[in-house]
Amino acid sequence: MVEILCPHCEEEIGLDDDAVGEFICPHCDGDFEWGEPEEADLESQGFDRDYSGLPDLIYSFGMLAFTLVMAIVTVVGLSSNSWYNIDTAYVDGPAEYKGEFVFGLSEVEITYTLISPAGTSIDGETYNYEDEENKILQELEEIDEYGLCDDVAEEEQQQCQNNLAEWKHETTVNLEEWEDWNSSGSLMNFFLVICLIFSIIILLSKISILLDDNTNMELPANMIAILNKADNISTFVTGILLLIGCVIFTVMSPGEFYMARVFAGDGDISSGMGMIWWTTLLLSIGYFSASIRGLVSDFN
Repeated sequence: MVEILCPHCEEEIGLDDDAVGEFICPHCDGDFEWGEPEEADLESQGFDRDYSGLPDLIYSFGMLAFTLVMAIVTVVGLSSNSWYNIDTAYVDGPAEYKGEFVFGLSEVEITYTLISPAGTSIDGETYNYEDEENKILQELEEIDEYGLCDDVAEEEQQQCQNNLAEWKHETTVNLEEWEDWNSSGSLMNFFLVICLIFSIIILLSKISILLDDNTNMELPANMIAILNKADNISTFVTGILLLIGCVIFTVMSPGEFYMARVFAGDGDISSGMGMIWWTTLLLSIGYFSASIRGLVSDFN
């Protein structure tokens, strides 16, 4: 039996002569280590220390890299014009006309291509959703304000009124489509900004936890517990928010587009979600799925 002093409260503690390992002081409940293990034990403990936490370490670094990718994709998504695409084509004699409509969150880029025996010509324009809304609203006001059929002969009044009503209807449909694109883009933009903020916070949290686990930097235990829980919840919420944003964008965006229908005429129209939408959707599913491991560990 050997008598030692507790390193915390300095009270006497009796230990066996061959006692080695971690002990708890019966006076203050403080933890302390005593004795030196044999060489075989040291190797075993070293193995456990270096490799038993390897899956957790790989997961931590993997989620850190995943979060960085999510932040980059979010930034790209805010400025990308590849959320939705419409392609049109029609043939007129020897000439072939193609139109490509590439939708972003605030504007659409339209590229017109003419392929003919004389050669190929390409022209393009960009339309801002809000600007186009204002233009069409002004056009509708002018339709109502000016009596466009007032100077038309009486026998042609009915036809003029029918044409005017059809024009007003098409203009209204066009306005509603611009409004839908603007609303869906603005909402998706909101989700991306929120997720970008979350991603930055998550990155800082994960870096702090990794530094605490793998360097000499020591943070208070209660702070690490709070960071771990906040990190896991934030990661899950970020993935869910992006997923919800992608779904809402799909539901709210009109898909159909007046200018594309006019350009295509009787030709072909094909449309679908763009590359950035698919990238964001798949990453968000993978991100919140991967975060479930961290959430489960919090509740175990």
